[in-house]
Amino acid sequence: MRSRMLSLLLILFAVPAFAVHHQFHAQAIAIGGDVPTAGAVALAPAGGDGSTSVEHYDSNGIRFDQGMTSVRGTDDGNVAVTTAVVTLRNIDILGRIHIDEISARVTGRQARGAAEAEITIDNLRFRNVIVDGRQIQVRPDAARLNRMRTFVALRAGDNDPSLSRSGTLVPDGDQSLEVPGIGTLYFAEVLVKPGERSVTMLRIEFEPQHRMRHLTLGTLDSNGTEMVP
Repeated sequence: MRSRMLSLLLILFAVPAFAVHHQFHAQAIAIGGDVPTAGAVALAPAGGDGSTSVEHYDSNGIRFDQGMTSVRGTDDGNVAVTTAVVTLRNIDILGRIHIDEISARVTGRQARGAAEAEITIDNLRFRNVIVDGRQIQVRPDAARLNRMRTFVALRAGDNDPSLSRSGTLVPDGDQSLEVPGIGTLYFAEVLVKPGERSVTMLRIEFEPQHRMRHLTLGTLDSNGTEMVP
């Protein structure tokens, strides 16, 4: 009897350990808002790979030659790695804004038993931004945020009870640009939550006379969690 009870206890303790698995989540979107969404891909909860490519997008005066998005999730039993990537090339906005390339990547690494993933943002690029014939320097940099790879690290020493942080990866003074007759451009916005980070490389708030109100180009999001049935 004692032997049977001991065996039962061992089973009860062992089953949850073997049942733990990582549930993945990631998505990437080339374009969305008040235009047809395109280049959208999401990662299955079990991980794997997903990608899509959009050629010669043209809607409401918004054009680009190519938009590529991909997501990937792998788990070797010790660390689950989640990656989301977006790249857009030869973008034209209402004939007044031109960008040769926008790109970004978000990568999360969650060790088995860790409360949340360590997430980094890299491959940030705005190449050759031209507004009304004038070149605009946009230099996003995630180095400071990448030193605080978890939400816990970000909040360390901060008494603010807020459950999220929003901001931009562009230096002060260059975070946004008003374009008369179009609206305001917002560059490399980031949102940080427990176990999650998302990036929108370009967001536009249009002036009231436009038929569009909001537009986003190059959006990434990554998070995941350990599941114990």
